[in-house]
Amino acid sequence: MLKQYRFFDGLDIDWEFPGGGGANAALGSEQDGEGFATLMIDLRAALNALSAENGRSYELTAVVSGGVEKLAKVDCEQAAS
Repeated sequence: MLKQYRFFDGLDIDWEFPGGGGANAALGSEQDGEGFATLMIDLRAALNALSAENGRSYELTAVVSGGVEKLAKVDCEQAAS
């Protein structure tokens, strides 16, 4: 999508309820925090590779719940690496 639509300058991940607790009680698991970090690391690597290919810079941002209970499930330090 970023290759086809050059007006996009990155990705924003909206993962507000790691571990569940959102509108759909069937969604979410204890592995969400680790999965979030893995997703962000993999996406950053892919965006860096695309940047090396075409010389453009890409942003990677995320929205997560600001609640202490939800933030405690996300390894933000690992996700930012």
